[in-house]
This record gives sequence, structure tokens and C-alpha cells, in this order.
Amino acid sequence: MNQLWAFVTQAIGNVLTALFGFGSRLPQPARYGQQTQRREFSVEVVRPDDLLVVTLDFYNFKLTPAAGAPRLERKGAGHGFIIARLPPQSFGERAFFEATPGPGGDTSEPLDAPAVPVRISDSSELVFRVTDALLPLDFTLETILDLLTRSETVVQPTIQLPAATPPINGQSRFGGQRAKFTAVEAPYRLILSPSLESRWQHAAGPVSDAAGKRTELWHTRLSAGATAGAVWSPDYEGDPSLTNEPFRMSLNSSYRQRIVRSSADKNLAGARHVNVEQLMLSSQGAWLKVHGEWDAALTGLDLIEWRHVMTAGRDQYARVVEEGYLFWPGNLAVIVTITERKVEMGRAGQTEGKPVAYLRQIKKIFLREPTKTYTHRHMPYRTVTIKTPVTPNLDDPALGEILPGEADHAFWPRVANEDFLFHVVATDWEGRESEFLAPLAFVIRSTADAPLAPGSKMTRIIEKYNALPESDPRRSRPIGGQKVAYAPSQMPGDTTLETFSIIFGASGATGGLPHFLPLMSKASVDVPAARIISGNTAPSTIALDQKYVADGGDVIGNMGDVFAYLVGTRTPVEFTTDKTGGTVAPDFSISGISRAFGPVGGDIGKFADGDFNPADIFKAVKILGGIDLASIISDAINATPATAGDKIPQLKSVRKTVSIRPGEPPKDVIETSYRWVVDESFLINTGMFVPKAGSVFLIEAFVYAPLDGTPPVFKVDGRITNFSVVLLPSAELVEINFDAVTFSAGTDKKVDFGVIFKGFDFLGSLSFVNKLREVIPMDGFDDPPFLNIVLPPEPRPGVNAGFTLGIPTVGIGIFTLQNISFSAGFYLPFLGDEANLRLAFCERHQPFILTVSLFGGGGFFGIDIGMGGVRMIEAALEFGAAVALNLGVAKGTASIMGGVYYQKSGDGFAFSAYFRAAGALSVLGIITVSVELYISLNFESRKSQPHGGKLWGQASLTVKIKIAFFSVSVKIGIEREFAGSDPKLIDTVTPSDWTEYCAAFADYPA
Repeated sequence: MNQLWAFVTQAIGNVLTALFGFGSRLPQPARYGQQTQRREFSVEVVRPDDLLVVTLDFYNFKLTPAAGAPRLERKGAGHGFIIARLPPQSFGERAFFEATPGPGGDTSEPLDAPAVPVRISDSSELVFRVTDALLPLDFTLETILDLLTRSETVVQPTIQLPAATPPINGQSRFGGQRAKFTAVEAPYRLILSPSLESRWQHAAGPVSDAAGKRTELWHTRLSAGATAGAVWSPDYEGDPSLTNEPFRMSLNSSYRQRIVRSSADKNLAGARHVNVEQLMLSSQGAWLKVHGEWDAALTGLDLIEWRHVMTAGRDQYARVVEEGYLFWPGNLAVIVTITERKVEMGRAGQTEGKPVAYLRQIKKIFLREPTKTYTHRHMPYRTVTIKTPVTPNLDDPALGEILPGEADHAFWPRVANEDFLFHVVATDWEGRESEFLAPLAFVIRSTADAPLAPGSKMTRIIEKYNALPESDPRRSRPIGGQKVAYAPSQMPGDTTLETFSIIFGASGATGGLPHFLPLMSKASVDVPAARIISGNTAPSTIALDQKYVADGGDVIGNMGDVFAYLVGTRTPVEFTTDKTGGTVAPDFSISGISRAFGPVGGDIGKFADGDFNPADIFKAVKILGGIDLASIISDAINATPATAGDKIPQLKSVRKTVSIRPGEPPKDVIETSYRWVVDESFLINTGMFVPKAGSVFLIEAFVYAPLDGTPPVFKVDGRITNFSVVLLPSAELVEINFDAVTFSAGTDKKVDFGVIFKGFDFLGSLSFVNKLREVIPMDGFDDPPFLNIVLPPEPRPGVNAGFTLGIPTVGIGIFTLQNISFSAGFYLPFLGDEANLRLAFCERHQPFILTVSLFGGGGFFGIDIGMGGVRMIEAALEFGAAVALNLGVAKGTASIMGGVYYQKSGDGFAFSAYFRAAGALSVLGIITVSVELYISLNFESRKSQPHGGKLWGQASLTVKIKIAFFSVSVKIGIEREFAGSDPKLIDTVTPSDWTEYCAAFADYPA
């Protein structure tokens, strides 16, 4: 019976060898060491009662005949060894990948109908050293099995290929590099050798119940508390990238290789054996529970945990944990591969509708380092916290592969065919948190910790990431308008911008681990100061300044405190009229952002170096609508926030606690301010603008936006003090001396505008009126009688202030002026137009009266002068004599007057000289006869109508007769236009001249 069972067992073994090829993967040793032992004999044991199947090889033993059973004795010098060779203890079975389904689909592997592919392991060997103290003994199966429980186990603590079994009487080595040692192949393709102190326990004979109906399966079990080293695998020297050959299993080749090194490589720091909670061997396979843990920072192999549970040679549960990082932030994480036997309903064939236990494999990422802290400045965040502790079951990493052949080691985690989004909470320089979702890659630790070099894995990953389009969701993440401080602040909010999206990137890092760092490539932001002041809601694209990111500490690293510059289209800042009052319109385009000065324009590189040129920033910006701002303010050289002060305009938003209305308690607000103060040392005399001692140009605009949601409040103050403006400097017509031009406005406050004159002088051709200037009060513009505000869309929006007053009779030599009125108006535009001054002595409908002795006359004069010159002049003067006669019965009057009128407006002008003679005679009040003769000579400039560019005359005679209640009037008039200097062609060429001219071009006769 025993021989029959042995034959059956051997036949089954041969079939399994033919089908699954076990025994063909361990190479045969070529030689052995120096100390030689011989396998004297072998015994194949098959015990049907408890299914014991074992082959016992005896080294340095002999059998001595004795009464009853033979006696086992040592044959020669040295120890005796017994090797128990057991049937295969494990199987490699196909596992099916299981992912989390979702809207994007289900990437799980479909289950095949049984039977699934499987591979069988090689046999396992237990090697025992037998001491002389245990010999001699009877040579029976029971005594030999008992002897093995009392013998020392020969083990191998480090990596070693097990030696093949030599033929009987062949030599074998014990103690050398290729000696025999206890080698258990469980799990499949992984050789375990227990620790030296371990012992094997088993029953010597069959163990049955009291009734003798049941006999337990024979098994040998490793003593409790033992450890084991995975000392070999056929994959140890193979290609670890071939991870699932010939099919997916609980352990792939890469896992096996690293388990061997982590548990048995004596040259590897941090290597240590795995804990064996259970290891039982039988003819039906092994029962196995092992657990190993390692520090990947010491081993450098990424593997930090391996747990394996096996029943009767079949895997039930396997857990492999590999350490790595989430890329780009660098938080430590692990990828966990779990293979577990699950009962599924059969899909086809004989198993359809019946439970079938398949191996299913899942992969998840678990977070190990929730918060990552940074010291570099290449991104605005100081910490990044991942709020996602674990992912759902991932798709196969090959679907998110970054590098070819590195799917498990560098990939974008995907779920249901879509990138998985991690919940990220990032903290900026001010401790403010930003929350957003982001796809993050997983990079294995050994790849990320390896030294950077051209072509290295980590270098290639960084290059591939930075090469993604900026619009790719793996780089560009929406932030949703959350506020982010992009640099260390001096006051709350002075480096904070509302952020719509951030485009991330990565760079290599040589200090610290991992060898990559996240960076901000660009960000789409809202500049609150620009939006609140000018109403411009267009987003700005910024990047961090290179000098800033190269520095450290709380300093920005450049003289201008510039921490960011604009990329692409610059954001315009266009001031609204109610925020500056027209005293200045400082429109500019933002080129960068300074912590000290806020948004700035011009050459941002020069500004960062401390050079501020108003012309670079405020192009075509004018004060009083006509004076170039850049032309009257000096450049700032080597300016820093400490030395420049307010001489460089500052547009900033900061968080404060202030009282925004009188009598109200303080509240938390965002204060947006625009401030620019320039004293006389920075003001330039341009000929038109003449600064005086103590001259100051100032504009301040504040907008307070309460954080409690109440409406914002604004206030504006602007002034220019102690200066003169020469209107039309080339002709020197008028010099206006100002104490101040002021403007103030605010919420719940009326607009207050003031022009305070020191006086003005008429120059050049207008100096004749300086006598009148002496009697004109100069305070009429300070809180003036009339103040008109014109807002868009009306033409010429601005502030028009002025006054009109009567002037006492003035004597100038023999002249006497009466009925004089003086009016003055000052127009200050809001934007685009120029300021102008209008002065008038009387009006056309109310002329002054001029008398000289018995003669008299009158007239008026008005002038409107802007920054660019005279806008309009209008003047008229009339003089003559009048005679009246009264004889009682008849009375009459006669007058002769002559005068001139001149009017200039823009490029056009008109001039007129006239003579008027009139007389009237009345008899008894019944008959009245009047006669008027009017003659004038006029000229209008070319653009005027209807006599543009012509000299023309006009004469009329009007006779009016009135008799009682009847009157008749007769007017005879004539008008003649004189030819100008540019006659028409028809006026200069006769028909005969034209014919002769054309004939000159006739063909020449033959």
C-alpha cells in the first residue's frame, strides 16, 4: 500500500512538473565548498493515514543492523544532517484587477470563467543538524520525525541561492556559500529561510480523534515567535519592470526582488527579517501568515510593509505597501496593493450561478504626511495639507503612466478613467488657507530621492510635467477668487491678491528630500487696488520676480520691493472721475506689484533696481488737463521704500481696523489707497508750470470695504500748492499764481472744489489790462458763488467754478470807464480735456461805457485761455459823437459812431470795421422822420461761412416815416464780396486760352 501511494504521489508530481514546470527555475550549482558531506541514502515516505509525503536525505549517517529496527549512527567525523524534502507548498494564481466604477467607466478586469491560470512552486526543504547527543536511535519513521523536532534547523540569514540536491554518495557543502539550508518556497517564487533559533514541531505518528474516524493532515509548524528571511527569488536578478509575468499575481517580480533585499541583504541598511505568525507545511501546501515592516529611508527600496496570508498553498490575502510622494507638493504617501480572495458568482460554464473564490487586486494611495512645509519662495504657499486620507480603488496605474515601464512607480492616479482630485488646503505667507482640488501624481520614493542628473527618472518626470500645456488641468488649478499672499507682508494684505487660478510647475532640488520642489509658474489674479480705484475687473497674469525668489527671510530682495511681474497683456488702471476730482488722471498699465508701492507700471526691472521714471509709468498723463505729469516730476534714483516715501505713487490694499465714519466704532475693513506726494525738490520748472517755495503735489484716495458686507466708503483729497501756470508760454499772455487747487469728495459728502489765486499778471500784448487787475479780488474761486459739476456722458465733464462782480468806476488818464463788470471762470476737467481760464470785462449785451470829455463810447472784452493757448478772444470798441436839438415845435438828434469788432475762436477769426450815421426829426410829435446809414467792411477766416477767406462789404440806408398812427419803413442795402488771393481756374483762363493749351498735346504731324 505504501509503495502504491508513493507511486501515485510520484506520478502526480511528474504530471505537475510537466504541466507547470516547477523545479525548472532554480539553477543548478556548478560546484560546492571545501567541507564535503555525502548524501548516503534517501528514503521516500508516504503515509496514507495522515497524507504525509516526504523524502528524507541522510548525510554522514549509516545504518547498523540490530534486533528489531536498524540503528541510525553517525558515519564519519563531523555532524550528521537530515534534509526533509516536502512537495510544493504554494501556488501562483491569477488575480483580477478591481477598480472603482464611476461616470467615466469601469476599468476593472473582467473575470474569466474557471479554471483561472495557476503556477505551482518547487519543493521545499527543511535541513536539520543532528548532534551526537541524539544518537544512536532506532531507524523508524516515528523516531526520525521525533528526532527532527529535537534537532537544530540549518538556516540561511542572507541572500543565497539554494543548492540542488546531489545524487547519493555525491558531495554537498554545509557551511559554505552554496550549502544546503532550510528553504521554503511560500509564497510562490519566494524562498523563506527561518531564523536560527526556530524549531519545527510536528507529530511523529497519525493523530486521530477518540473515535478513530478522523485523522488530521500531517503538518510541521514553525515555532511561535520565529522570524524568517526571504533569501532568494528567481526574480532577484531579473528585470523588476516585468511586474506581471506571466499574469497578475499577489506578488509581482518587483515586489519579490525588494522583499528579498529588504529582509536578507546584509549590506543594506535597515534590512531585517519578517515576522512569522504562522508557517505550517503539509503535502497539500503551506499555511502562512507573515508580516514585514521596513524603513524606506534606510533601505532606499520604497517597500515599507508586506503582509501575506496563505491557506493550503493558496493566497488568501496579500498587502504590499510602497512609499513615495505626491507630486507636485511632495507630501509623503504610500501606494497599497491588496490582493484578496473574494467569493464571486460564476459567470459561465459549470460554475455559472455558483460561488467561485477569485483573487481580486486593488490599489489605493494612503497619505502618510498630511502637511508639507516649504522654505523656498518659488510658490506663495508655506504649507500644503492634503485632506484626502485615502483614495478609492484606483484604475490600473498603467492608464496614468508617466515614464514607460514605470507604471507603478510614477503615475497619475485615476478613478473611472478620470484623474483623481485630491482635496488640498494650502497656507500662504499670512497663514491664510486656500482650498482647491488638484490631480497629483504618485512618484515612488527611490525615484524621487535619487540624485538628480540629466536623463534621470526624476529629471524626466519634472521635464514632462513642465512641458504640459499651461491649460492642462494637471497644471492649472482654479482657486475661485480666494485671497493669497504671494510674499512675506509688512502690513496685512500688502502682498495679497484675489486669485482665480494658479499654474503649477516643478523644479529639481538638491537639498533635502524629495529631490523636487513645487513652484508657481503663473497665476491669474485680481488686483483689488486697481479694481476698486478704477473699476477694472480684468484678471492679471503674474509670475514671481526672480530676484525675490532668490532671496530669503522677510526681505523682498530688490530695492523696489517687487515680488511679482505681469506676464502678457498688462492690466490698465484707469481712474474714475469721482476718485481723483480731475486734479490728476494717473492712468497707467500695471507691469509689476510691489509690497511697498502696490501695482506699478513702466520697466519693472528698473523699478526693482530703485529707478522710478514718471514718464515710463504715466504716459500722456496731465495735471490740470494740459501739463504733462512726467515733465514736472524728477526721476527717483536708487529709491527704496525707506528713502522714497510717498514720492513714488502707492496703490495698495491692506486689511485694517479703523472707524470709517465719524462717531462709528472701528471695524475690520480692506483699505484701498492711492497716495502720491511730491514736494518742490522733485518738481521741475517747465516754463508753463512754475513751482514755488513749498510747492506740493498730492493726491490721496481711500476706499474702505468693510468685511461685514456693509457698503464701502470712499474719500478723496487732492491738491497742488504754491505754483504758477503761464498760459501760452511762447507768447506770454497770462501768468496765473495759485496758492492751491484743491478737491475733496467722499461718501455722504458734497464735492468740495477750490481754486485759491495769489493773483495773475497779464503779459506781453495783454499787459494793458494790469491796471484793472489791481481792483479784481482774487478770492472769488475759493468757495465760489457757482460750482457746476458735469459728468459723462455730457461733453467736457469736469468742474466749472467762477464768479461775476461789478467794479467801481475806474479813471485811467483822461479816460473814464463806467458800468464795468468782471467775470471769471475756471474749468477743471475730469479726464482728457485741458483746464482753461475765462476772463471777461463786461459782455456784448452789457458793454462798459467809455467817456472822454464830450465824446463817448463803449465796448467789452473777453478771453478764454487754455493750457495749449488762447481758445477764444472776443472784443468790441465803439466811439463817436452825438448831438440833440429841441426847438419846441420840432426836435431832432444826430449821431455818428465808428467801431471795430474782433473775434477769434480756435483756428478761425472774424474782423469788422463799421461806420454808422443816424438822425431823426420829430414835428409836434405827429410826424417823425428817421434816417440811418450803416457801412461796414468785414473779413472772415477761410473756414468761416458764408464768406470764408473773403473780404466783403455791406452798406444799407434805412428811412422810416411815421405819421400819427401810420408808419412806413424803407431799407435799401447792398453787399459786395471782394475776390481773394486764390481765384478759381474759370476766373483766370478764357475759352481760347484753354483751347490753345489743349492743342499743345496734339499728335505731332507726320
